[in-house]
Amino acid sequence: MIVLDVATRVRRQFGDDYKTRISDADIFRWINDAQREIAVENRLLQKNVTLPLVGGTPKYAIFADILTLHSITYFGVLLEGYQLKEFQALNEDSNAEVTGIPTCFTVWAGQFWFWPYPPVGQDDHDVVVFYTRTPVDVTALTGAGGAIDLPQMYHNRLTEYCLAMASEMDEDREGYALKMQEFKVGVQNVADDSQMLKQDEYAGITVSPDDWDYSAFGVYL
Repeated sequence: MIVLDVATRVRRQFGDDYKTRISDADIFRWINDAQREIAVENRLLQKNVTLPLVGGTPKYAIFADILTLHSITYFGVLLEGYQLKEFQALNEDSNAEVTGIPTCFTVWAGQFWFWPYPPVGQDDHDVVVFYTRTPVDVTALTGAGGAIDLPQMYHNRLTEYCLAMASEMDEDREGYALKMQEFKVGVQNVADDSQMLKQDEYAGITVSPDDWDYSAFGVYL
């Protein structure tokens, strides 16, 4: 499906074939909101990027496309994620900045902060950042701007979300609640089906995804 397909279904089911109540801009906004919610909920659009650390530099700009941060590793070892106050306390008992192999990090003001600080003269402390990227916004009904940045199995869920938001705009609270429930259940069902396929194919894997999730203090841009 493309955005035009979603818009056509939404308007037809809502009874707005002549575009008198739902604008294209409404459709674009709702689809973009739904894409982000689905991506976070079901951990879609996964990405990992190597970040080279520079000796003596503790902080680095967060990647522009991060939606939710999941984990950061150093040579395959998981770094511990800290809240800001915990992170600041690491150097409280020292008069000098501690340098060495990074063991933990925090996120603050659009930056990653690592501790210990990478030593000056040693620039081989690459870390790998694992995250859910932000879906590409839809901006048109067709063409490149009308491409939906989620797997096909989620496209019907976008229609449900748009219908829920259209009902809310129409002050139909019952219709909003019904369609939003359909959306949430549908998203969860896709996740369950996907997990079942993974279990059938990789029956030996038992690591919980929660072991790698730092979204409790993660990044939502």
